[in-house]
Amino acid sequence: MFYLSLTSGTISCREAAIIHFAGHKTHTSRKGKARIKARLKHPGKWTAVARPKARKSSKATVRAR
Repeated sequence: MFYLSLTSGTISCREAAIIHFAGHKTHTSRKGKARIKARLKHPGKWTAVARPKARKSSKATVRAR
């Protein structure tokens, strides 16, 4: 289980942003929280992408061993 958090000073950036990670997607809550249950197929680097409404997307790298 992966817990993801999107931080921003404005609520409109945090709420209902689409999060993509390891072939799964979910939406954030009003507080910017999301969780994805995923089994990573191989070790290495994986990228999580957050796309808030009407804002630039953000990326974060996760390393799996």
